[in-house]
Amino acid sequence: MNEVIVDSSIYFFFLAGSDSDLDFLGCSQALENGGFCPSRSGQIETFSNECQMVDATRIRFGGKSMRQNLIEVKLSSHQQLNIEYKAGQMSLLGGFGSPHPKPLFSLGVFLRDWDEHRSKLENLLVEVAKAGRATSFVSVFDPLEEFYCSLAYIDERWVFDLEYEYPHLTGQKRYWSYGSSTLWSTERERQLPVLRNLKEEGGEIGGYRIYREFL
Repeated sequence: MNEVIVDSSIYFFFLAGSDSDLDFLGCSQALENGGFCPSRSGQIETFSNECQMVDATRIRFGGKSMRQNLIEVKLSSHQQLNIEYKAGQMSLLGGFGSPHPKPLFSLGVFLRDWDEHRSKLENLLVEVAKAGRATSFVSVFDPLEEFYCSLAYIDERWVFDLEYEYPHLTGQKRYWSYGSSTLWSTERERQLPVLRNLKEEGGEIGGYRIYREFL
């Protein structure tokens, strides 16, 4: 998951609601509209049924638009395409697809860039969410590859804390070992993603209400 951005980073995971899947083309177009140009190469990662990465293949794109490239790359339900987007000295790593019934989109940014350009990037995230038909997006600091194993779509609801809510699904492993996360969502309370001790912070950005974990 951290193929391009290897320094301390924050990732944002965009989640579809129960009524539709994510629009990956919309996510990419929103990034380009925000001034971020996609790389001409990428990497396809393949995951096992246990959400572990088992293979990674570099690919190069031709002279076509990123929209056409995304249409032509046929991802299976256990694959993710990583593409770097750049605007000046700032880099974002977009991850299209994940090993879930409703594949998600992820976006990674250097923590130093997030701290310096938070307001601008937060507005960009909302535009990406809207264009991609995401009802929620969640921040996670420096997620490990095993992060995907701690995330599931159960009973039409995203669950980020499997050990707490569904201990029978995690066995003896403890996957969730990250700091507190922030959630932006348009979902009603009963459909909000399940996180740890989540409370509404107040305020919203572009219709997405802000919640935070208090640990």
